Amino acid sequence: MAIEKLYIKTNKVLYGYAYDILKDKGLAEDAVHEAFIRLEKNLDKIDDPDSRRTFNYLITIVENISKTMYIKRSREFASELEDYSENKEDDFESADEILIKREEYALLHEAIDHLDEKYRKVMTLLYFYGMKEKEISEELGISISNVGVRIHRAKIKIKEYIERKEAGDK
Repeated sequence: MAIEKLYIKTNKVLYGYAYDILKDKGLAEDAVHEAFIRLEKNLDKIDDPDSRRTFNYLITIVENISKTMYIKRSREFASELEDYSENKEDDFESADEILIKREEYALLHEAIDHLDEKYRKVMTLLYFYGMKEKEISEELGISISNVGVRIHRAKIKIKEYIERKEAGDK
């Protein structure tokens, strides 16, 4: 019963979060459903279904599932582009540009995933939820100036991660 109540209470927010990442209604619904399946398997880790901690746990699960689905879809898209480009060499430049943008987006997601949790949360709320600094401040219970500092530091860390990745380091 507690899971059903939690689902009713949170599914719209979780769906929105998944949709922001996936940009696909069906996949976003699948991500939310999968998150609740995983939650049910880990009920022993949940003290209070109504707690902020449980909600954050669900957000993390939805985020991970959505990103995995996004990466898988991007790879499938890249494969389709290769097939298409073999048949339409004149159109390959535009297809190539699309593929590069998707790869850059996937790299940004990867870089955010590698941030410390306090930076990852701020960047997730900023980029995936489209929240303003004031809203992030209220959501996380920290000052607006602290939000600004975390965003600034996270951007530096993201830039460094991407530069290392492009240089071939891991």
